Amino acid sequence: MAKTNFGGTLLNPVGANTTGWTIPSDSIIRSVASWADALEPRRTPVLTRCGKGKAIDQIKIEWGQSYHTAVSGKLGATVTTTDGTSITLDTGEGKLLQPWMVLEIMDWADTGKTRLNYDNREEVVVTAISGDTITVQREANNTKKHESANGQYWAVAGVAMPYNTDFALSPFTRGDLIYNHPQRFYAEVAADVAARNTPTYETSGDQLLKDLEEQTMLLKYYLERSIVSGVRQSGDAAATGASTNQKPYKMGGIDYFITNHSGRVLNLNGKTLSAYDLEGHLRDMFKEVDDGGAKTLLMGVDTASIFDSLLNPIRQATVNDTKVNLVVDSVRFRWGTLEIMPTQHMPEGMILFVDFKDIKVHPYKGVAWSTKTLATDGPYDKMAVFGDYTISVDKVQRMGKIYGFDMNLDNYPRKEFF
Repeated sequence: MAKTNFGGTLLNPVGANTTGWTIPSDSIIRSVASWADALEPRRTPVLTRCGKGKAIDQIKIEWGQSYHTAVSGKLGATVTTTDGTSITLDTGEGKLLQPWMVLEIMDWADTGKTRLNYDNREEVVVTAISGDTITVQREANNTKKHESANGQYWAVAGVAMPYNTDFALSPFTRGDLIYNHPQRFYAEVAADVAARNTPTYETSGDQLLKDLEEQTMLLKYYLERSIVSGVRQSGDAAATGASTNQKPYKMGGIDYFITNHSGRVLNLNGKTLSAYDLEGHLRDMFKEVDDGGAKTLLMGVDTASIFDSLLNPIRQATVNDTKVNLVVDSVRFRWGTLEIMPTQHMPEGMILFVDFKDIKVHPYKGVAWSTKTLATDGPYDKMAVFGDYTISVDKVQRMGKIYGFDMNLDNYPRKEFF
């Protein structure tokens, strides 16, 4: 240990390695006024709003979805004014009809296929069905023959059975099963016995338990990410231990089920997002689903900021002498009021229409969040926290997705004034 001599020097509070220092580094007392908690986001708002489902006890969880028989479709071939009584529908749509149904045939009035042209409406009466080819009486109810291209619209406009005619079997539709898998989440921590009893400025208690608490919070964060964006995968048990050949089971998330099972996915192909894109999506769901579509909009933080100046940019803010309001929390249309729910867990440039009452999180029986003390051969301790979880998404037909829109915020109608 070395001593330090000073001569003709005025004492000052400057420590070693600083010009003019008079206090050796070994003599300095550290003054730590406070220690701030971590600020990185670990909240799980989606997990909080999802319902709590019952525990499952199988590697495959299934739930059913019933469907009404469709009452509209599209033509499978062009119908001309000179055609006879034979009309071809799209593949598989002949099964939706029965003899003596009345059909209306119309062209779409726009390329987006949201409006119909009633000026060229023709009614026909179905007399026979063979696969997807139907035999009809044309120009029913005094309507006129009209040429309609392949892919144009048809819909059932009623049933008109003649007298002295036998019944014919009506179409019906049966539902199907949708499934998901549980996914295992885990974390492990370890500490020497002495380290567990060594306080620091950051941790005054047992460091091992503090680390376990932090990992538990992080696992819930990971679960949230999987609930939103997970892609379903069937796994195996090809090996044990730390083999890289094992294929883990993964659960599908909300985006996965909406994309693959809702039938309501809209790609804007890089164009700027409009409130009327939301209105159109909601309107289509209102036409085809009882009680309309889901009305919570799950989106990223940057995506949500688009709406804060998207509506009526001339009157951009609500202003008084001391406050400015630039926030849009909801958007009301005739078909319902949409709630905007931003979260860090959503990819930007994507909006999911969800109804949380139809989304449930299920633990595996006996494998909800649990801790396990692991064996060691020395004076150190190991602990693990783990849990198996999955989700079910009921009534997914009420949900939808819009994606692929322009995320350059400079391309939206923001103003530099209130």
